[in-house]
Order: sequence, then structure tokens, then C-alpha cells
Amino acid sequence: MQKKTFLYLLLVLSFTLFTGCSFIKNAVTAKAPDLNKAFSCEMSISLDDSTEIKGTMSRYGTNIWEMDLTEPETVAGLHLSYNDSGVGVSLGELGFDIPAEKINDSAVFELIFNAIDNFASLPDAVTTETETGMEYTGNISQCSYVLAFDKETMVLTEISFPELDLCAEITSFSDTDTEETTTTSENT
Repeated sequence: MQKKTFLYLLLVLSFTLFTGCSFIKNAVTAKAPDLNKAFSCEMSISLDDSTEIKGTMSRYGTNIWEMDLTEPETVAGLHLSYNDSGVGVSLGELGFDIPAEKINDSAVFELIFNAIDNFASLPDAVTTETETGMEYTGNISQCSYVLAFDKETMVLTEISFPELDLCAEITSFSDTDTEETTTTSENT
């Protein structure tokens, strides 16, 4: 009788160990990469599959951004500087500032910057695995967003806002040294 009970317990224990591990493996999600740092990247933004804007985006800290547009030709050379006080816009010698309270919450660049800053501020952000990489879905006051990361490098590859049919593909992502950027800015 004790031998049967022992075999039964051994069978239940081995079944639990073998099936429990696969359950845990499927339930585990990866820790998200750290975007709470300075970085720069090339970006291609598409809105409604018709409008495409290309440029370079740089993040220097929370709510401190710069964007230099290269395409389409009608906005090539446009430089945007975002910070807590508002947006600085310049094209060649022409420039002006827009106070923060006058910026539309649904402005394309505002949405992108807010989504990344929101993600960067989350200490326990967790990504989930997809067929193409890793993803994080979050919400900002305006709408929901999805950040996509490369599975191997965990580099940001895409930002999308499904409700708005807005997508930004990210390429040439690289960390930047804030001290070097500050020094460079002071020297110009």
C-alpha cells in the first residue's frame, strides 16, 4: 500500500514538474529596455498610409526633444525643439516659439514624444513576445500606443497609435552621451 502511494505521488510530482515548467516558460515576459536616456534615431512617420514624414529624432531627457525633418521637400530643413516651456520651430533664419499651453495634445510629434516619455518613466514596464519581436502597449491621455522592439537587441523599432492610423518606423537607433551633446550645443 505504501509502495502504491509512493508511486502515485512520484507520478503526480513528475507530471507537475514537466507540465509546470512549460506553463511558466509561456507566462514569463521580458523586462523592457531602458529608454529613460538620451538617444537619437532616424524616423519615418506615416499617417493614414498617405502622408509620410522623415527625419532625425533626438531625446535628451524627459520632455526634452529635437526633430529635424528631411522629407517631404515642403518641410525639409524644419527644426523642432520640444521642452517643458513649449516648442521652438525654425526653418533657416526664420524661427518662432509656441508656448506649451498652446500645443495641441494630438499633434503628431507631441504624441510620439509623450508615448516614449511615458514608457521611459515606468520602472516596471514589461514587454511581451510577438512573432516579430517584443512589444509594449501603453496609454497616454490622448490614446493608446504600441512600442515595438527588436527581439535580439531590444532596440526600439516602431511606435504606433492604432486608433489614429499613425505609425513611426525607427532606424539607426543609437544612445547618445548627454555631456557631449550639451558641450556641442554650447559650442555652436
